[in-house]
Amino acid sequence: MIAPEPLRSGQDLALRLQAAFPQQDWVALLAARAGESRDFVEWHLQEEAPPPAVLLRAAAALLGEGGRDGRTQP
Repeated sequence: MIAPEPLRSGQDLALRLQAAFPQQDWVALLAARAGESRDFVEWHLQEEAPPPAVLLRAAAALLGEGGRDGRTQP
């Protein structure tokens, strides 16, 4: 198995989550998992800087739960 490309920005993270959770409010999932506000999450997803560790951990947990197969619901 090939490891995914490293995340260089919040935009990279947003693209990866959008692909994994189509038709779901993955921003809300990420905010809930991170324990942060939606505004905090959205702001960091628009940045060209690496996302904070709290978002990276939350995203890794969400992606580890499945994504496309629909097991994680908003």
